[in-house]
Formats: sequence, structure tokens, C-alpha cells
Amino acid sequence: MTARTSSFSFKGTQMISRRLYEHVRTHNWFAVAIDFVIVVVGVFLGVQVSNWNAARVDRMIVESYLLDIAADIRLDLAEISRVKASALERIGFSEYILEQAGVTNIATELVLSRASADDALQGFETFKIPPGATPRDEDRTRLWTLATSTYMQDTNLMAFDALISSGKIELIRDERLMRDLRGYYYLVHATDRTQTRSIVVMRNYADQVGIERGLAPGALVDEKVLVDLVTADRTLSATLAATRERAALQLLLTTALEEKGRNLLGQIEAERR
Repeated sequence: MTARTSSFSFKGTQMISRRLYEHVRTHNWFAVAIDFVIVVVGVFLGVQVSNWNAARVDRMIVESYLLDIAADIRLDLAEISRVKASALERIGFSEYILEQAGVTNIATELVLSRASADDALQGFETFKIPPGATPRDEDRTRLWTLATSTYMQDTNLMAFDALISSGKIELIRDERLMRDLRGYYYLVHATDRTQTRSIVVMRNYADQVGIERGLAPGALVDEKVLVDLVTADRTLSATLAATRERAALQLLLTTALEEKGRNLLGQIEAERR
């Protein structure tokens, strides 16, 4: 198809050149003007077709990357639901042990900033810690483990990283979509850093405190024995309180990430329609 088009274009140019030469030689200026207009219009149409083809290819490239990103976000949302369930379990079980131990000064909210944020956490500056999961009968001997263990979020970044490394992200012309895309992945990285620098550190510290007091991770401990230990040991009660607040922080971040993920997914799907 390309060879035929090139051959036709070349032959057409030769024909116009011969005609133009004949018209100039015979001083037929009207015909010269018509031939000139034909050449200009032909060039203009050729450029427009080339631009249209380039724009079509760009749209196909963007759509391909957005499809992959949408698939990653769906996986993220499924992962987020598991992280939230784990965080609510830690909040509820820590709070239950503390209450049974007579600890009353339990935080009711998590404050990230007293001022309004203008970044990805806008609207989440203050987070009211919700009621957590209630222990079941089969949980009574595993309260320490369930209160201090942590389910870490593993977010999918392959599609977005591929878009960035390709240098094609600027092909996305929708400013709102671009802003929300960057905002979502900014929060993804912020969540990952917080997990690494704060939540994992707290989990490891809780493990250390527990081991020093005979509460090994995964060990079965009678509820009354555990409550008596926490009642008598301020370090244990403070560790549980800090664990609860770190769980609330993880819940805050994943809640914000879930909201932004669902919004971004809706935009991507609307972009494709």
C-alpha cells in the first residue's frame, strides 16, 4: 500500500511539473496559478493526513497504557480491602485489650495536620479512628498476635512506571486526568514510605517488647494472662496504644488511596468511551 502511494505521488508530481513547465512556456498564467493551488492544497492535505495518523497513533499508545494502569488499580483496590480489614482488626483488638486492662486515655482521632493540606491528603488532615473488629471466641488466645501483626500493602506500579520510562506521559492531554494520575501515584509512594519507615518499625518494636515479656509472635496466650500483663506493664500498654495508632494511620492512607483509586479508575473508563 505504501509503495503504491509513493509511486502515485511521484508520478503525480512529475505530471504537474511537466504541465507547469508547458503553461509557463506558453505564458498561460491562469493555468500556472491553478497548478500552483493544486500543489499547495496537495501538500496541505498530505500534512493533515500525516498529522491525523500521528494523533491516532498517540491515542492508541495512551489508551494502551491507561488500560494497563486501570488493571493495576483494580488489583490495588482488592489489596486495599485486605489492608483495611487487617488495620481494623488491629485497632479493635488493641483497643479491646487496653479497655480490659483499664486503660482509659485511648486516642479517638489521628491528626496529621491542623492546617488544611493542599496535596494528595487534602480532606484527610484529621481522621476519626473508627471502631475496630470485635474479637471472636477463637481469637481469645491469639489477641497479642492479632493486635500487633501487620498486613503490608503491595501496590502495583508496573504500568505507571512503564508509562513514565517510555516518555509518553505527556501525550495525556486531559489535565484533570493527568493531575489525578500523578496524585494517586504520589500517595502510593507516600503510603509505601510510611509503611517502611513507621508501620514496620512499630511492628518490629512490638515484637521485641513482646518477646522480652514472653509474648512471642504467633504464641497462644490466655486472654486473662495477657490482660494482667498489660495492666501491670506500662510499656506493654503503651506499645499496644502505639500499635493501634499506627494501624489507624495505615487505615487513613489506604482509605485516601481507595477514594483516589476509584475516582481515577472512573476517569480512565470515561476517557475510553
